[in-house]
Amino acid sequence: MSLFLDQSASFYAVAAFAVFFVAIAKAGFGGIIGSVAMPLVAAASDTVTAVAVLYPAYLLIDLVVVWTYRRSIPWPVLRPMLAAGALGTLAATLAYGTFAPEAFAVVLGTMAVAAAIRFTLRPPGRAGEAAPASGPARRGLLPLIGWCGLAGFFSFFLMGAVPAQIYLLPLRLDPRVHVAATVAFFAAMNWSRVPIVLELGIVTPQTLLTTALLLPVLPAGILAGRWIVAHLRKEPFFLIAQALLFLLGLYLIAGAAAHYLRPGAAG
Repeated sequence: MSLFLDQSASFYAVAAFAVFFVAIAKAGFGGIIGSVAMPLVAAASDTVTAVAVLYPAYLLIDLVVVWTYRRSIPWPVLRPMLAAGALGTLAATLAYGTFAPEAFAVVLGTMAVAAAIRFTLRPPGRAGEAAPASGPARRGLLPLIGWCGLAGFFSFFLMGAVPAQIYLLPLRLDPRVHVAATVAFFAAMNWSRVPIVLELGIVTPQTLLTTALLLPVLPAGILAGRWIVAHLRKEPFFLIAQALLFLLGLYLIAGAAAHYLRPGAAG
């Protein structure tokens, strides 16, 4: 048996690009466009393979990026997010295997497009207005539990960026703080699932070695993401973030539609 997954060269090219893309997304925007990676790799293989190969890469990227932004983590914002996200992760664990990821993609894509349009038509806060440390209180308990719970749920399938960004963008945190909060949230969600993922047998020695082949692209992606945060001012950062949220939504919807329109995909 081969040490690595028996996949085509195109799979490895797509997977390497996805890992590079996730590194930029997490280090530069907190992962807004990182949700593209899972359906992208799944299209070149299948959902289980995509999660198995990408999940260890996510764990490593999370560690590096959280360490990079550790001094900017807004703990008053993050702690309630983690509590709500844990509930979502528990729900996803119980529901694993019940729902098709393509159905999730439709829901997430619709939410992303709607949120991006809403933020554009009715920007949260005034230009240059920074959110105080008590950000969650400004958003209320229902948005906290709803959006962060959904982020925890969908993060089980490596697609939780949309709800987290819908929750965080209205707080208008400083870009570096925004990225730190997002990455720290998903790092906690991802690492908390390690025992569950191992128990389900999703990650194997063969998938781990396959992931290891993709890791050389990580430093370039993380450095590119850090450059984005260091050089983008607050207003351009949020305009780009909203545009990325919109494009991500369209991509997820289109990808799911293509899956269901494929002959024999209905079952």
